Amino acid sequence: MANQLRVTAIMQRPNTSVKFPAVTDELTTYQQVNYINTGKLVSKDTHISPDKLSKTLISTFASQADYDTYKTDDTIKTNFTARDQYCRDNNMTLNVLLQEIDSAGNALSSKVVKLV
Repeated sequence: MANQLRVTAIMQRPNTSVKFPAVTDELTTYQQVNYINTGKLVSKDTHISPDKLSKTLISTFASQADYDTYKTDDTIKTNFTARDQYCRDNNMTLNVLLQEIDSAGNALSSKVVKLV
């Protein structure tokens, strides 16, 4: 079995009056049909910190290739561009941790990317 890729995106907002970027129903449906139903995206979880200033999204892809397909998908890229601009406009930070994981969930490699 190929190693999976865990993508952990952490958004931080300056205060609770700034909303986190919205995820449209259309995007959720698109992800479901094209990535979850096909087994490319094997899990998605969202957590909000106790102080409500950080939102963590954890997505696990079946393989690096599946993640590469996802991040170069025009629909996904359009959403990412809008999200990143929203974060910049609202003084938010967005950092992403990419981890190759084995079948037991152990991290084999890690890379941090600051997007905004």
